[in-house]
Formats: sequence, C-alpha cells, structure tokens
Amino acid sequence: MTIHSFRQWVSRSTHLGPVQTTQRCETGYRTAQSFSATMNEMLTKCTIRRSLSESIIYLRHFGIGHTLGLATPAVFGIRRDTMTLVYPGHFGPGLSTHHSSISILNTWLWLLVLRVLPCTMIITVAYPMLEYSAVGLSGSPRLDCLLDERTMSLKLGTLPSSSTTNNFEMLRTVARSALAATVRRAAAPAARLNLGAASIAVRSYASAKPQTSEVSSILEQRILGASGDVDIQETGRVLSIGDGIARVYGLKNCQAEEMVEFSSGLKGMALNLEPDNVGIVVFGNDRLIKEGDTVKRTGAIVDVPVGPGLLGRVVDALGNPIDGKGPLDSIGRTRVQVKAPGILPRHSVREPMQTGIKSVDSMVPIGRGQRELIIGDRQTGKTAVALDTILNQKNWNNGSDEAKKLYCVYVAVGQKRSTVAQLVSTLENNDALKYSIIVAATASEAAPLQYLAPFSGAAIGEWFRDNGRHSLIIYDDLSKQAVAYRQMSLLLRRPPGREAYPGDVFYLHSRLLERAAKMNKDFGYGSMTALPIIETQGGDVSAYIPTNVISITDGQIFLEAELFFKGIRPAINVGLSVSRVGSAAQTKAMKQVAGSLKLFLAQYREVAAFAQFGSDLDASTQFLLNRGARLTELLKQPQYTPLAIETQVPIVFAGVNGFLDKLPVNKIVDWEKDFIQYVKANHSEVLEEIRSKGVLSKELETKLREVCDSHVKSFM
Repeated sequence: MTIHSFRQWVSRSTHLGPVQTTQRCETGYRTAQSFSATMNEMLTKCTIRRSLSESIIYLRHFGIGHTLGLATPAVFGIRRDTMTLVYPGHFGPGLSTHHSSISILNTWLWLLVLRVLPCTMIITVAYPMLEYSAVGLSGSPRLDCLLDERTMSLKLGTLPSSSTTNNFEMLRTVARSALAATVRRAAAPAARLNLGAASIAVRSYASAKPQTSEVSSILEQRILGASGDVDIQETGRVLSIGDGIARVYGLKNCQAEEMVEFSSGLKGMALNLEPDNVGIVVFGNDRLIKEGDTVKRTGAIVDVPVGPGLLGRVVDALGNPIDGKGPLDSIGRTRVQVKAPGILPRHSVREPMQTGIKSVDSMVPIGRGQRELIIGDRQTGKTAVALDTILNQKNWNNGSDEAKKLYCVYVAVGQKRSTVAQLVSTLENNDALKYSIIVAATASEAAPLQYLAPFSGAAIGEWFRDNGRHSLIIYDDLSKQAVAYRQMSLLLRRPPGREAYPGDVFYLHSRLLERAAKMNKDFGYGSMTALPIIETQGGDVSAYIPTNVISITDGQIFLEAELFFKGIRPAINVGLSVSRVGSAAQTKAMKQVAGSLKLFLAQYREVAAFAQFGSDLDASTQFLLNRGARLTELLKQPQYTPLAIETQVPIVFAGVNGFLDKLPVNKIVDWEKDFIQYVKANHSEVLEEIRSKGVLSKELETKLREVCDSHVKSFM
C-alpha cells in the first residue's frame, strides 16, 4: 500500500474531510507558537550511536509528505553525538491537513521511524489540537509518549474522546506492537541512512484490529527491511571512570567477560553485570576515557590467537605481538575462558616430563598432564627450575617425532620488563625460543591484563593439547595474578574475604589449573602440563593463596631460602616436596636407582640436626651423615645445564650404591663432570641402552657397577 492510499484509508476511517478554512490552520499555528516555552522544558535527548558531529539529518514525515529539516521542529540541535529534538506537531499554513487524529497518527509513525535508530530516548510530543466543535475537541490536549528502553512501557497522555476513540485505541495497539518488535530486531544500516525511502503499509482497520501480530510484522518488515542477520552494535555511556574501572550505563545485553571498546580505542572486559550499570575493567591506561564517552559492545568474549605460528614470539595478554617481529601467523582464535576437560576425556598420567634437574627427576618426578607447584620465597630459584625445564626439551624438539616434542608456554605475570627481556635472551642463546611462546603481562601493565595473562597462556597451550600434541605451561607467578584479581574485585565493590581476597579466588586458580590434563585416545593422547609458581612470605606455606594452590595441584616442589644461601642449588626441601601422580610416569631406570634416594636424604636431614649437639655418634648415624652429605653435594646442579635422563641415571646410581662414600665431599662436583665425559667417551653404549629401553637389566646394572668402580678408583 502506498503513502497516498494510506492517507485515503485514514480519511475514510475517520469519516472526516480536510479542514477548509485558513483561519483554523492559522489558529493551530498560533497555538503551536504559544507552546514554545513549554517545549524548552520538554527537551529530549535522542542518543544516536554513531558520530553526528557537523551533520544534518533529514527525515521524511509520513502522511503529510514534507521533509523535516533543521527548521520544522521547534527545537532541533546537534552537539557532539547527541541529537536534541522537540517536535511540536503543529500545522503550518498552506498545508493540506486532515483531522487532528491524522496528525497524531503521523506523529506516531514519526516516532516509529525514529525508533528504528538505535537510540535510548524519552520523547515528549506537545501536540496543540485544533478547535473542532463537530467532534467535541476543544483546548489543546497534549499527547505524551514515553519510550523507556528497559521496559518498553508506553504511556499516553490526554487523549480526545468522542468518535476518534477507536482510532486512538488502534494507534495504541499498532504502536505497542511495532515498538516491541523493533526492540527485538537490529536496525539495518540502510534503514538509518535512507529513511526517506522507507514506506509503511497497513491493512484495513477492520482486519488490523483483531490481528495485532500481523500488523506488527508488516511494520517490522517495512521499517527494518526484513533483514534478520544485521548486526547492531549496542552502546552505552561512561558514568564514572577511575583506577582502571569504568561504570557504564546501557549495554543491557552485555555478556559476562565480553570485550567492549571505548570511543578512545581502548578495550575493556565486562565483569560486573548490575541492574543499573555494567562494571568494566579497562585493558590499559584509563587517562583517555572520560565521563560520557561512548562504549561499544563487540559481541565477542575475550579471545586470543592460537596455533604453531606463535612459536618463537612474545605476545601480551590479549595475544598482540610485542617483540617487533611483525604480525602473527596464527591459524585461529579461541576464547581465553573455556571449560576444563571433564572426567571422561582424561587419561591417567603415564608419560614422563623430564626437567633435566637431577633432584626433580629422581625424587619429585613430573608426568605429562600433571600440575606441579613450584613454591618458595623470592630469590630462591623458582624461575630457574622452570627455565631449565624449558631448555631440557631441546633434544626432543630438535627431533622429528611429534609425540616426544614438548612445546613450552611461559606466562610472565607482574615481572619487570628487564627480567622478561633477559629470559627471552636466554632462550634465544640456548636455541630454545623456537619451540617456546612468551605471554607477558609485566608489572607496568594494568591489573586486568595481569589477571588475564594466565588464561591467555592456557588457551594457547590448549591448542597443542587438543590437536594431539604436548605442551608445557609455566605460570610465573600466580601470587601476582591473585593480587591483581583482588585489586579488581575491591574496586568493583565485591565483598572481600580472607586477606581481602574475594570469595572466588579459589575458583580463579582451580578453573585455570584444571585445564592442564592428559587426554585419552579419542582426543589424540595430547597433554598440557602446568608448572604454577607461588611466592611465599618468610617460608609461610600456610598462607591463603599457597594453601589453595597446594590443594589444587598434584604435588609441589618447595624451595627453601636457607638451603639456597648454603649453596645447595636447586634449594629443594626434600621433606616438603612431593609428587602425587608423577611416580607412575617416572622412567623405570630412574625409579630403580633412585628408589632409596629420598629416604636417605630425609634421614640425613633428621640426624644432621642432632649431630650438631655432640661428636660421639654411633656407626649407623655416622654412615647416614657421610652418605647424606655426598648425596646432597651430588644433587647440586648449576643453572642452564640440564642433564638428559640417560646421563642422570649413572650419576645417581653411583651415589646411592656407595661408590662415592670414600670420595671427599669437596671433590664430588669435579668427579661428576669427569664421570660424564668418561662415560660418553668410553661407554656410550650404556647411555644408549638406558635411553632406548628405559630400564636397567641385570646385565646393564652389572656393567654400571664396573664403570662406576673403575672411574672412582682412577679419579682418586
């Protein structure tokens, strides 16, 4: 139905002709002029969600047929990105006008078209009515329309009665249906830019009245172009900004942890979804954000690039490269927050994850898919243990067997930039960066980025796990992530708990560490091993965060400051360190030779304390002291010198079986270096058999005894 036939239908439905006298038109015009003072009080802000600075909007007035510009509305101003409009709805002289109900209908259509724009608006239309005694209209009744974006309630003010009541009821029904349908649909960009070309078709009054849904569908199709896959970007306004937290009004359909974008280009993440506002944490410095700025939904949960193209690169918490090597060669993106694998997809830990550190591989073995905590005070060598583990994977990653390769992801949280740069340099110098990925959220980064970085690293490592490969992820360290999360939670006014941490800080770490898993056959036998690092204060492992992470992980390696300062490095406390599931994955050869090593050292620590009180010791105590001192010296290892498992086995074998009991303690380190060279040069077949078979046969054990005995005698 065209606009012309639509006007004819309205004329027939009201049973009235056009007003003939110019006097009545002039009376209506003067009445509109008298409302100018009231209109200034009814100013309504229609916030159009795109920049309208220095632009002019022309809207087609349906029914009357003239173009509305800057002059026709009583007040029409554009400032920044806000359009202020008051439409008096008067009848100008010279216009061919129908009964006032036609003009009210046109105003309703005016509002419906305006509602196509993605606006939050409260519009008051002051409508002066013509005196028309034939239908009992007198004075200037007012039509107030309140369009509330949250409830979409519709309130009509004073309405004329008499013969036009049915028409107004029809208008009320049509408007409500159309507005409710419009909210459910996104506005097409073409509808916003080409309002003049829009048209509305309405069926006859007799058929439209009982079929409200059909009328709504027709209006929806005509106004919105019947496009179902258009994408409207819902926006909001910044109410307050400070300390990296933005309170935003609007964004009513925003999802939890959805990425949003501010008008300055900064990104943020929605964390608090409250009834009247959304709490957003800003990924960066909030100096560029001001109150009143526009915030735009992206419709996407925070995600990062994944794939083998990230190997050898340094990225931030959002996956953006920060190493100056150009764009990433990723093969896809994945959400940083995903659900951990369930029970059925998992497989028991059964493959060893070699660290290259003698004390770890022998006493605290780690398996692929395990979560082993590294805990200790600051400056006790926690990062050194993790870094040596990365360097030790070079032998397997240089090979061609994909099942043995272990891709490493290092997540630096709250560390100095110089420390991260030094770590990258160390990996490059040792040819280990090519199979490693660095995710850095340094101390100078915003707290939300430090909170997000471990989840981003986990998403990157999961890509290898889910594709049948093996990955190792190191979180250095989760204490700083917990502090960043506490900062965000307190600024978001979440209730604090123990040590001012929020109540869900346990869930923060559990949902992160549970993503490390060994998958079963149906999922490709992939694995992701996690080495979280926790920093303690004064060796207090009973603090809130350390106890939380200890209860989540499958074991812990406890590093003591006292041992570190004594020169025992790595400073592993054998009594407090444990691996709950790694023993099943330990190499059989190492399990055979190191079975009694931990017991020897535990007994040595016990009797060493009593030996300080007296020199008169029995033979068994003296034996434990002599053996324990040599084993402790044997397990010392310099940084950046990881040892292959086939090299570790003969060394531990010599110490446990007493071949070093007569060797001076200060000669143990020199003996070890000489012994490694001796075995590699003269008995390489022993190393090869240990590497290939992974078990000590009786013949191999006899051979090892001969090798150790002959070398110790020659060294002494």
